[in-house]
Amino acid sequence: HELGKQSPLEFAGVVPTGTTAANNVAAVAAAVKKVNTEQWDTMYERLKLYKEKYGHCLVPKRYAVDPKLGTWVETQRVQYKKLPRLFDPVTGLETGVQPNKRLNAERLQKLEAIGFVWSAKHVRKNANNAGAAAPGGTKGRRRNSGGSVETVDSSTGVGAMEFGVADPNNGIAETQ
Repeated sequence: HELGKQSPLEFAGVVPTGTTAANNVAAVAAAVKKVNTEQWDTMYERLKLYKEKYGHCLVPKRYAVDPKLGTWVETQRVQYKKLPRLFDPVTGLETGVQPNKRLNAERLQKLEAIGFVWSAKHVRKNANNAGAAAPGGTKGRRRNSGGSVETVDSSTGVGAMEFGVADPNNGIAETQ
């Protein structure tokens, strides 16, 4: 470096002034890891608030109130699916997963401690069969192909059947 000139990394305070390129790479990697950890922790805290409000961690993928949270939850599930599975050598049954850098043991433990559901597919299927809409979304109404009206959770698309008579003013059935 010229005397008195700083690199952008030095100027931003990511690396100390006058460090070598190798030290810069290590410093940048450490800074990125710190930012990623802070972002993950922030989203985890938002998930805990969601659970406090709704009593579960089943944030809809397209959660209108906090779209970033819905995306983050979906990302955690995708990352979990990518983890290598561990099996009992005697029974051949799955015993767990091998953590990685993105979804490390600490993060897995934190999510499991608050009741995180790694696959919401079976939960959505059961809710659909029961005709219940998941909390956290807004409810609307739609007419299905059979002419009956469903109350629909907009964030999940799950509907509960209602039987009614069409209102000629707006085409939406009134529940009887």
